[in-house]
Amino acid sequence: MTHSQLPWEVFAELNVENEEGEFVASCGVNGKIEKSRANASFIVRCVNNHERLISVCKKAMAELIFPACGQKHSKLYEELQQALQSAERLD
Repeated sequence: MTHSQLPWEVFAELNVENEEGEFVASCGVNGKIEKSRANASFIVRCVNNHERLISVCKKAMAELIFPACGQKHSKLYEELQQALQSAERLD
């Protein structure tokens, strides 16, 4: 199953909806409106930028391969690879 259509936005300060006005999440934190608003905004920012960040990370990884021998810049390449695996995992 795929997620709701992007972009998402904060609605009524605590609820997250997709572009079509469909409810996708609620961010209530025990009556703490400022923290709830911050959490909702953070979720929206992350979701709306996720696919672009995945794409850019993959392009960066491709640039980190030495063309002549196919060797990778180990530390940065491995960090990007781990971050991508974590970001793309569907748990």
